[in-house]
Amino acid sequence: MRVRPAQARDSEAIRDILDHPISRAFSPESAHQATESAICYVIESEDRVLGFCRFDPHEDGGYELSMLVHPEHHNKGFGSFLLDGSLKELSSGTRIRVEVVPNNGAALAFLMGRGFTHIGRTEHADVLEMVTP
Repeated sequence: MRVRPAQARDSEAIRDILDHPISRAFSPESAHQATESAICYVIESEDRVLGFCRFDPHEDGGYELSMLVHPEHHNKGFGSFLLDGSLKELSSGTRIRVEVVPNNGAALAFLMGRGFTHIGRTEHADVLEMVTP
């Protein structure tokens, strides 16, 4: 298992993860709209992409996090490995925001357990933030 920068050949696997009904139900629309200047990592096991972690530039100078692991691989440690590995690639002091759709307590607990702090709520999501160590 490894975390590596995403490549063009990963786009179909990432699309499959995004299009899964569970992913659609529990991810904000922003997860489906990458910017051209996004930084993206994937978690790969046995040459299969299991999830992705994308950082899109945010207007405050930091990044907006979008992260999904294929539902078949939830609760197996892949999300932790992916997020930890991806965050290590960012510069120290980088501000990261993430929006979590309502009723996704598992995502809130996961992110807050990794140093994100709840900073507010929009009309459609809870907003969390962290600054990389």
